[in-house]
Amino acid sequence: MLLQVLGPLEVTDGARRVPPPANKPRVLLLALLAGRHRSATADELIDAIWGERPPASAAKLLQVYVSQLRKRLPAAVAIRTTPTGYRLELPEAGLDADVFSGLVTEGRAALAQGNPALAAAVLRRALGLWRGHAYADVRDEPFAQAEVARLDGLRRLALDARIEADLRLGRHAEVAAELRGLLRDDPTDERLAAHAMEAVYVASGQADALAVYDAVAAALDRELGEAPSSPLTELRGRIIERDPRLDPASVDRGDRPA
Repeated sequence: MLLQVLGPLEVTDGARRVPPPANKPRVLLLALLAGRHRSATADELIDAIWGERPPASAAKLLQVYVSQLRKRLPAAVAIRTTPTGYRLELPEAGLDADVFSGLVTEGRAALAQGNPALAAAVLRRALGLWRGHAYADVRDEPFAQAEVARLDGLRRLALDARIEADLRLGRHAEVAAELRGLLRDDPTDERLAAHAMEAVYVASGQADALAVYDAVAAALDRELGEAPSSPLTELRGRIIERDPRLDPASVDRGDRPA
């Protein structure tokens, strides 16, 4: 990967790390990356760099920044001039966000096809590409919002699928500990809560699983003024009834839930 945006911007050329561009050329590069599937107009790029009050020389400065980036970026990365502006061209696997997207697709497909071991491995690799927030340098800028939202959503899907794969593999105790930490950060996430209830039920028993439900229900009421959704309350009922489908025979444990 030549360019990395799943965290602060990083540029590499082979094994050599390239110092990141100065502030405004860096913003320009990130704007081109966020809109890499189309040509960005000069006006759009000027707005990305300077906002509502660009200098009178903005058009000329934009050309200067493009020239600086062309000299600094790896040879395989090209900034093409188009009739209306500029377009960034990358080689396959040149951007970590694109590699991540491809791995998530591969991992979720493996899970859907009944191969949780492959899914877990691929999705771990995908999630391991993240070094912080997507487009961390410009995360709050308007031009980055759509791409940030897409990548954040895909990251949540990848995490959800990886947890599901691990549960299918019987890694309930390992996943339970992880999910407890995730729920501390986002105690109203009902999808995480459902995974946590299932994992905790198998790993340490009915009472602990119901305690997870109670904590999430309290957080939903306190923070959102809402009650748990039907799927979560139904899962609570299945745990109370000790539904055998929650305790798969493939899970190798020393004891059953109390």
